[in-house]
Amino acid sequence: MTVQTPGDIEKRLREAYLKYYDTAFWLSNDQIRNERSNLLRSEGRIFTDVRLEAILSYENAISVAEATENSPLDDDIKDLLPKLIFSDESADRQKKLRKHQAEALNTSISSPGSNPVVTSGTGSGKTESFLLPLIASLLQEAKSWPIDPEVNRWWEPSARGSKWLPYRSDGSRAAMRSMILYPTNALVEDQISRLRRILRPLHEQIYDVAPIYFGRYTGQTIGSRVPPIGKVLKWNDLETAKQVEDIERTQNIVRDSKVDPSVQYEFPTHRFGELLTRWDIISTPPDILITNNSMLNVMLAREDENPIFESTKRWLSESKDHKFHLIVDELHSHRGTAGTEVALLIRTLLNRLGLDGESDQLRCIATSASLPADESDYRNPLKYLEEFFGVS
Repeated sequence: MTVQTPGDIEKRLREAYLKYYDTAFWLSNDQIRNERSNLLRSEGRIFTDVRLEAILSYENAISVAEATENSPLDDDIKDLLPKLIFSDESADRQKKLRKHQAEALNTSISSPGSNPVVTSGTGSGKTESFLLPLIASLLQEAKSWPIDPEVNRWWEPSARGSKWLPYRSDGSRAAMRSMILYPTNALVEDQISRLRRILRPLHEQIYDVAPIYFGRYTGQTIGSRVPPIGKVLKWNDLETAKQVEDIERTQNIVRDSKVDPSVQYEFPTHRFGELLTRWDIISTPPDILITNNSMLNVMLAREDENPIFESTKRWLSESKDHKFHLIVDELHSHRGTAGTEVALLIRTLLNRLGLDGESDQLRCIATSASLPADESDYRNPLKYLEEFFGVS
């Protein structure tokens, strides 16, 4: 493997910028184009001196076993958790976590009524800080689910003359057990690819645990809002079926190609437990729903998405052991008036689910690059967090 130096990376970045100018603002005259290139390459135009910052690595100090010592997790779940999160089949409960990851896992799983908020730098593993407790909770519950559920591949040409049924044929346990809330769609996309990688082994039945489903619900999610349950797809609905068929065909091409296997996680597919359409998400809500603030506001304001909240409310009422996880990433972006709007949105969501800030069935987890630190200031971090989530 070729080792790249900072100088190599700088050179590639320079060339990438220059190619952009030549592509987006093409000039047919070679002399003028070359003169422009020389001007852009001169120091102080679009390039400056290279500055390097050394970031010390975070120490892996606490094992999964230590972090979950007093938790209700079964031993086999403790072993399976690091295998999935870190895509390491050799990992087990002795896998070492970074201190803040271990504390977030312990707090969320073992300390009822506690809601971890992780603030650490870029590259510190904040995402794992909420994925570890979330996936652990879902795996523990999934042990009681059927392992080999039947599915309906309704988008295939052979099924288009039949009445529509959702992808998950058994929707009895379907509910939104968690919501990951992001400020933008770009962050949603990054999280989706990671979940594909984490949940793939469950859907390929590599481990003796039932599959976990997830879905992205944003303006980019395909399909109309109202599921055509019990109806034969008409010409306008067939467009959605063809879109899904194309998506699955693309995934098959990537899977069968000679490219790096990790590339497959960049493409959507039902194979890894992803519900791709609004029809499936509304009919049989996924265990993990990923959305953004604007879309959540829309979902709460109209009736079409009501089955998502009703099925979740019903699931919560079935057992006090059922915990709804509300995860807010990039918490530092929620400030001022916009932050107040999101805080009110969270209260509306919890009210819709029959929860409040004092409920034992609510788990809030947040990650942030920073939080206000001056306790004498009105932006006291604990006060900010309590007012944002409505949780003590």
